[in-house]
Amino acid sequence: MIVYVVSDGIETCNGDPVKAAKDLVSSDIQTVVNIIGFDVDNEGQKLLKNVASAGNGEFTYVQSERDLKRYLRAQYEEIQQAWLDWKEEGKAKALEIKEEKKALAQRTKESMKEKSTREKERMKLAREYLKERFDDYDHPTRQLYSDIVDYGNEKWQYAVDTGNLMWRESVDNGNDEWRKFVDEGNKKISETIDKKNGN
Repeated sequence: MIVYVVSDGIETCNGDPVKAAKDLVSSDIQTVVNIIGFDVDNEGQKLLKNVASAGNGEFTYVQSERDLKRYLRAQYEEIQQAWLDWKEEGKAKALEIKEEKKALAQRTKESMKEKSTREKERMKLAREYLKERFDDYDHPTRQLYSDIVDYGNEKWQYAVDTGNLMWRESVDNGNDEWRKFVDEGNKKISETIDKKNGN
C-alpha cells in the first residue's frame, strides 16, 4: 500500500508524525508513506523528510497546486504501469504453469499407455505358454486370450481417457488463472486511471 500525505508545514497538534509513519510501516500491511511538502519552509522540509524516511517513502516539494497535480499524475502513471506489469507477469506465469501441467498430463498418459501395452503383451505370452501346455481345443486357456485382449484394451483406453482428462483440466485451470490476472489487472488499472483523472 502506498500512502500520500500532503502537508503545508510543521505538525502543530502535539502529535508525533515520525512515530506514526514508523507504526504504519511496521504493521502487517506492507506500506510506503510518501510525503508531499506544499510550499513549506526549510524547517518544515526537514521534518517532512524525516517522516518520509520513517515511512520508507520519499519526500517531494511542490510550490503550487499545478506542481502538486503534475506530481500526482506522474505517480498515478507509475502505479498504472506497475499494475500493467503485474498483470503481464501474472499472465505469463499462468501460461507457463498451464504448459507445464499439459506436458505432465501428456507424459503421464503416454507412460500409462506404455505400461498397459507391456502388461497386455506379458499376459499374451502367459496365455501362449498355457496354450502350449494345454492344447485341447476346449481348454479354458483359449478363452483366456480374449479376456486378456479385452482387459489390455480397457487399461489402454483408461490411460488415454485419464490422460486426456488431466490435459483438459490443466488447460481449463490455466485459462482460469490467466483470466484472473487479466480481470484483476484491468480493474486496478481502471481504478488508477480514474484517480489520475480525478474521478
